[in-house]
Amino acid sequence: MLFKLLTNLFGVIGLLLYLPLAVAQVEDLFIDQIKMHASIYSSPAITSSGQIFFADSDGNLTYAAIEDGKLRVIDTYKTNAPMSSSPAISSEGVIYVGSQDHFLYAFQIDRKNHLELIDRFETKLRVVSSPTISSNGVVYFGAEDHYLYAVKLSPEKKLTLISKYKTGGGLFSSPLIDGHGRLYQASKDSSLYVFKIMPSGELLFLDSYYLNQAKTEPLGIFSTPTVDSKGRIYIPGGDQALYVLQFNPSNRLELITRSKVLGELDITSFEYSSPVMGPNDELYFVAHSFSKSPSSLKEFKSHAWLHAVILDETSGKLKVIDQIKIADQASIVSPVLTPDLSLYLNYASKEQISLARIYLDSNAKLNKQVLYQSEAQMIGDMPEPLFSSPAYHPNHYLLATCAKNKSLCAFQLNTPIEIAANPKGTDSFSSRRFVIGRDRVKWTIPPYRDYVGMHLLEKWRELSLFLKDKLSENPTLPQIACLLKVSSLTTFPQAACEALQCHYELLPLNGPWYTSEVSSELKSLIAEIVSIGSALEERKEVKTTCDRN
Repeated sequence: MLFKLLTNLFGVIGLLLYLPLAVAQVEDLFIDQIKMHASIYSSPAITSSGQIFFADSDGNLTYAAIEDGKLRVIDTYKTNAPMSSSPAISSEGVIYVGSQDHFLYAFQIDRKNHLELIDRFETKLRVVSSPTISSNGVVYFGAEDHYLYAVKLSPEKKLTLISKYKTGGGLFSSPLIDGHGRLYQASKDSSLYVFKIMPSGELLFLDSYYLNQAKTEPLGIFSTPTVDSKGRIYIPGGDQALYVLQFNPSNRLELITRSKVLGELDITSFEYSSPVMGPNDELYFVAHSFSKSPSSLKEFKSHAWLHAVILDETSGKLKVIDQIKIADQASIVSPVLTPDLSLYLNYASKEQISLARIYLDSNAKLNKQVLYQSEAQMIGDMPEPLFSSPAYHPNHYLLATCAKNKSLCAFQLNTPIEIAANPKGTDSFSSRRFVIGRDRVKWTIPPYRDYVGMHLLEKWRELSLFLKDKLSENPTLPQIACLLKVSSLTTFPQAACEALQCHYELLPLNGPWYTSEVSSELKSLIAEIVSIGSALEERKEVKTTCDRN
């Protein structure tokens, strides 16, 4: 059975490459799954005793546990709208989670081991970001109404507003609290806001920094920042570049470096992936990237890569440790770093959802091991995007979404992989240990309407950047107007159809570069965009018509 499965998935060559891994890990790792009726867009939250909480797009918060090697649902609670917020659990065992019905919910486990609603706090718009809890029990979360909220459960079991601050855009990423009592919140206005947390839990605004030096039409920031041992902040910007910031002596944010190109790869999109800080201030992140010097349209297509970088103390620039290709045109989420210092990553590509383990070997080279694969939910000829990152269970399990995004799968982890303590060429590494605590970063989950636009936008930008490259010698005025229209597109309303029509009017283009092969590639890419739009129309996710065949 295993031989037949592997042959179907990978062919003869794939079987030879993956057989040792499959026999040693795929067969042994997977233990059980919980099948849901809706997509799981939240990452699981797990207590030290092994209680598991996750939410789905039907508006259900599910309470589960692993008992005798099996995943078991203990209880569920249904809210009034889809849930894409990942739960956060306080030291007192209170579970906080946001819903698209505009409420932040607080639950506890009652004496009958069921979910019991304590209270809920209302905002003006949807709550899709994940809450973060401070050491004194104050809960911080953002909403689409542009506000960052600070609430606390009173002795009377009521969620009470402590403080709120209005930013310039909707909040989809999760707040981050560092070890110096500062809170960081990214906004869809492409700015990072920083606050000091007062003893009462109130927010004192310190500074903000606009993360769009390229001055492009900003996509907003959907990623959560991370901070290294020296307090330097790493965050993807609205212009899809990686920024490194620090506080100067005047307590103001200043730029250390901004990287759009790392090694031979140009970053095109972080999608909704957040960076992860390693044990020695090395940074891991997944991004869509392509070669700086593509020789053909195929090479120009954006692929998902995992980057390992470190800030060079002398030059102040990011130094590449290594880069590894994850998959072709995959949907990506944030990796998770487990206590054994292994990185685990979920991604969807080629009709499959894959779970992979990635690690640095003693030669400072990234290695990837595909541990499990299951069927992906397709939208046209593209897999439905993933938003749920894997989560580590204290009994050495790993939980990750699988099977068309509608199942939560449990895996038994094997012997931890050794990660290099001092990889070659990274003399800035120290011996500091990394500890995962209850204040770990929670990944953000944007609403469906935004990520649909993001996937289409990536396709359009591939096309427009290719045309810009080919037409740079002598572009015509209509061609320039078309390219500007496409490259500035950030949503999927009727403007999408206008952009597609613009490209069709330009085809066939004149020029020695416009070969039959290029023509075929361009038309294929446009057909793919139309296919995605048509599939979404059928699902009533968009209300527009693109009749371009």
